[in-house]
Amino acid sequence: MKTFVIAPALVLAALFATTWLFGNSTEGKVAMAAVAVEAIPEEDGEKLKCTGKNRRFILDNKIDWGLTGDIFDTVIPCLEAGYPQEIIINSPGGSPTTAHGIYEALRLADTGNRLTTTVFGNSHSAAVYVFLAGATRKISCSSTVLIHPVTLRVVASSNDRTELDSFPQRWEKTEERSVSILSSRTKLTKDEVRQMKLGHRLLSANEAVSHGIATDVIGCV
Repeated sequence: MKTFVIAPALVLAALFATTWLFGNSTEGKVAMAAVAVEAIPEEDGEKLKCTGKNRRFILDNKIDWGLTGDIFDTVIPCLEAGYPQEIIINSPGGSPTTAHGIYEALRLADTGNRLTTTVFGNSHSAAVYVFLAGATRKISCSSTVLIHPVTLRVVASSNDRTELDSFPQRWEKTEERSVSILSSRTKLTKDEVRQMKLGHRLLSANEAVSHGIATDVIGCV
């Protein structure tokens, strides 16, 4: 049996039509429901969720834990359903571990290479890894990309040095993960990535394309 969903526009159309035909009678309300429910197959109803406003996700703040939930609630379900999605980025960065997790989740979901990431403004620090998740990666002509060694916070009380003592190892693993992502998604080798990170390189749009960080420059006039 094929399942059907209700489209808001069709509900309104049905309401006007049945009110004109039947007035406010019970028969009119039944007819309205029947028209609305039978109008759109389930697969088209699902597609409606991934167009318009939901087709673009705006990342214009720092990358923190809350971003993970937002991405899983919006972008990832649509990618898994096979619909193109775009993430618009203008971010100063944030948590590298959160960014790495979002990158991995997006790449796993985007089996059809339907994700586009676009920078308008800046993609700095941890935001670079979200940018790299796109199969197509666009950057506006005046935008920049900043690459540097990862920055982690340490929270440790005076009575418990566990986190402080383990910090060097945690930093090394996080830094190596960032190097691996950059080298696997660009034209850069791991050694070139490490060198670029040490220099805290601020790349122009054209430089980002030349290194394979971005795939296209847009907006130049």
